[in-house]
Amino acid sequence: MKFFSIKQSVLKKHLDDLSHVNNIQYLCWVQEAAKLHWEYLVGEDINEFHFWVVRSHQIEYKYAAKFGDNLLIKTYVTKTNTFLSERIVEIILEPEKKIITRCITKWCYVNRENGRLEKITKKIKDLLQSKD
Repeated sequence: MKFFSIKQSVLKKHLDDLSHVNNIQYLCWVQEAAKLHWEYLVGEDINEFHFWVVRSHQIEYKYAAKFGDNLLIKTYVTKTNTFLSERIVEIILEPEKKIITRCITKWCYVNRENGRLEKITKKIKDLLQSKD
């Protein structure tokens, strides 16, 4: 399995009323990691491809992240079929390497011109499995 990761420090603006990272913030990081990974994979050729749209998120919060925590946000694609791709994002507390949040997202590949589902090509499947 090939991985892509980004680092994130928890700032005050990420916190909820309990001084934990807000649940919505985790989803923002999930989507940001997926977007950055895709942009990394396709590089300057991004306009040759259509769009990815979220079909569903399944997120599990194991521990709370707090102000000042350093996080590693790691993502990888586990499955790709005709129209859907399943991506995992793990948010890991560093330096402990403890997974604090794990999200499974199903992404639909959508035609940029008509908004309809588009078949995921072999080229895309190869890209999703190719780089760290």
